[in-house]
Amino acid sequence: MIGRAQRLLRDVHQIAQAYHWSERDIFGLSLSRRLAYLLLLERDADAALLAGLSDAGPS
Repeated sequence: MIGRAQRLLRDVHQIAQAYHWSERDIFGLSLSRRLAYLLLLERDADAALLAGLSDAGPS
Protein backbone atom coordinates (compact mmCIF):
# COMPACT_ATOMS: atom_id res chain seq x y z
CA MET A 1 0.00 0.00 0.00
CA ILE A 2 1.17 3.49 -0.69
CA GLY A 3 1.08 6.30 1.82
CA ARG A 4 -1.11 9.37 1.60
CA ALA A 5 1.75 11.61 0.50
CA GLN A 6 2.77 9.23 -2.30
CA ARG A 7 -0.83 8.87 -3.46
CA LEU A 8 -1.31 12.63 -3.50
CA LEU A 9 1.89 13.07 -5.51
CA ARG A 10 0.76 10.41 -7.98
CA ASP A 11 -2.69 11.99 -8.30
CA VAL A 12 -1.20 15.45 -8.92
CA HIS A 13 1.17 13.97 -11.49
CA GLN A 14 -1.67 12.27 -13.39
CA ILE A 15 -3.82 15.39 -13.49
CA ALA A 16 -0.91 17.68 -14.38
CA GLN A 17 0.24 15.37 -17.16
CA ALA A 18 -3.22 15.08 -18.69
CA TYR A 19 -4.43 18.66 -18.36
CA HIS A 20 -1.14 20.59 -18.19
CA TRP A 21 -2.19 22.31 -14.98
CA SER A 22 0.23 23.50 -12.33
CA GLU A 23 0.53 21.88 -8.95
CA ARG A 24 -0.93 25.05 -7.44
CA ASP A 25 -3.99 24.81 -9.68
CA ILE A 26 -4.52 21.17 -8.79
CA PHE A 27 -4.17 21.78 -5.07
CA GLY A 28 -6.75 24.55 -5.49
CA LEU A 29 -9.32 21.92 -6.44
CA SER A 30 -11.45 20.31 -3.76
CA LEU A 31 -10.78 16.66 -3.03
CA SER A 32 -14.05 15.64 -4.67
CA ARG A 33 -13.17 17.59 -7.82
CA ARG A 34 -9.68 16.05 -7.98
CA LEU A 35 -11.21 12.60 -7.62
CA ALA A 36 -13.71 13.37 -10.37
CA TYR A 37 -10.89 14.30 -12.77
CA LEU A 38 -8.97 11.17 -11.82
CA LEU A 39 -12.06 9.07 -12.50
CA LEU A 40 -12.41 10.65 -15.94
CA LEU A 41 -8.76 9.88 -16.69
CA GLU A 42 -9.23 6.28 -15.57
CA ARG A 43 -12.31 5.88 -17.75
CA ASP A 44 -10.46 7.33 -20.75
CA ALA A 45 -7.57 4.93 -20.18
CA ASP A 46 -9.96 1.98 -19.91
CA ALA A 47 -11.77 3.02 -23.10
CA ALA A 48 -8.46 3.35 -24.96
CA LEU A 49 -7.39 -0.09 -23.76
CA LEU A 50 -10.66 -1.67 -24.88
CA ALA A 51 -10.45 0.08 -28.25
CA GLY A 52 -6.91 -1.20 -28.70
CA LEU A 53 -7.98 -4.73 -27.89
CA SER A 54 -10.87 -4.64 -30.34
CA ASP A 55 -8.64 -3.15 -33.06
CA ALA A 56 -6.18 -5.99 -32.58
CA GLY A 57 -8.86 -8.59 -33.23
CA PRO A 58 -8.48 -12.25 -32.34
CA SER A 59 -4.96 -13.57 -32.25
